[in-house]
Amino acid sequence: MKLILDNRTENLNKDMVFDESDEKRSINVLHTLNGNTHTMLSLEREDEVRLDIGGGPDFFIVTCTKKNGQGLTLLNPIKESGNTIELCAGGQYADFPVEIVVDESVASDAIISFYKKNEQSLDWEKE
Repeated sequence: MKLILDNRTENLNKDMVFDESDEKRSINVLHTLNGNTHTMLSLEREDEVRLDIGGGPDFFIVTCTKKNGQGLTLLNPIKESGNTIELCAGGQYADFPVEIVVDESVASDAIISFYKKNEQSLDWEKE
């Protein structure tokens, strides 16, 4: 599985690409997301499904893009609502509703499920 990690210095980015990654490395890379230098982790599976995790270090946005182009956004399992959290994902700051902001353990679960091709077991919102 291919893993891509952004590597930002001010407004410049040079992606770090790992053509052969595993679940352990991907979770370790998740821990490096800090909302500054590293703001986006992408996993590309051989079946052309993609998982993107943006943000860090405490909160994340997780999206999945299916082969047919359908986009999914992982929902916060705590079911909070009403507020927003500012995150930097892919080098861009934005306010995200708490309904779609998850913590590191939920983002890790998404990675594990993605490697097992079982991401449908999580609670997603269709875009």
